[in-house]
This record gives sequence, structure tokens and C-alpha cells, in this order.
Amino acid sequence: MEKNPFDLTGKVAVVTGGTGILGTLYCQRLAEAGAQIVVADLDSGRCTALAEEISKETGIPAVGRAVDLSSEQSVKDWAKQIIDGFGSIDVLVNNAAAKSPDFFAPLESFPLEDWNKVMAVNITGMFLAIRELGPTMAAKGRGSIINISSIYGIVGPDQRIYEGSWYEALGGAINTPLIYSATKAQ
Repeated sequence: MEKNPFDLTGKVAVVTGGTGILGTLYCQRLAEAGAQIVVADLDSGRCTALAEEISKETGIPAVGRAVDLSSEQSVKDWAKQIIDGFGSIDVLVNNAAAKSPDFFAPLESFPLEDWNKVMAVNITGMFLAIRELGPTMAAKGRGSIINISSIYGIVGPDQRIYEGSWYEALGGAINTPLIYSATKAQ
């Protein structure tokens, strides 16, 4: 009998941005494939709630671990909790993507503070997560690091597709700003 190449039974998968639209799906699908899940995001309550929901639906252990990817100390503490709890990990999905208060502002008025905030999560946070968790995979001689990028990191977005759209959480018309493209080109 052939082994299922998608069987992750006994593996540990960490998903940053785990409570977002895509992150939630990644967590659910990885659990359905048998992986124990660490749901990682800013809001501890949302992480824990999603982890409990995944455990209930799949019967696979899942835990929520809050982290501020823009803070080196937060990432270090978070990684230590994960390593102390699981010993090592097998999969790291760097999915987190920040949106700043002026995320949809036009380029000519996009604040440097917002640029730095998004960079701190999307680029520096990804680096810190790999730096802190990657050695557990290297020590085992195996593991997967998946950095979620975007087509907009390769080609310029056609802003016309957003005409008439509105992002309630940020109170503005949707577009794909330069900062998103810059940080998703990795």
C-alpha cells in the first residue's frame, strides 16, 4: 500500500496569521492532514478559540499561541513556548500580513510609520520566526518553511478590480498598496 504523501500525522505545524481568512483555512487543512496545529496571531483569545474549534472538528490537538511578529522579544518568547511544548516543529507557514491604519492611502501620502509597521510584520517577523523555529527543523534534518507570497509581488496590481469595494475595518476603499507588493515579493 502506498503512503499518502499528504499525511502529516505526528507532525507539528505552526501558522502565523493563523486567525485570518487564509490562515484559518491553512490551519484547518493541515489538521485534516493529521498535523498538530499551533495557531499564531496577535489576539490570544482568537488563537485559542480557533485552536479549540479545530481540535473539536478534527480530533487533532491544536493550541493557540499569541505573538507580535514585530517584536523580537515576543517572537523569542513565543518560539520558546512552542519548543518547550512540542520539542520541535515540522512545518512553519509564514502567512501573517499586517495592515496599518493608512494601509490604503495613496502612495504620495503613505506614512513612513505605516510602511515600517507593515515591514516589521511581513518581512522582519517572517525572518524572526524562521530564525527562532528553523533550528529545530535543521536539527532533525527535515522540515518545511512556507512563506506565503502574492502574485502582486511579481506583477503590478490592476487597481480597477477594486472599484466600488470598501474595507470596513480600515474605513477605506480597497486597493493593493506598494507596501503589500514590496513585502509579498519574497
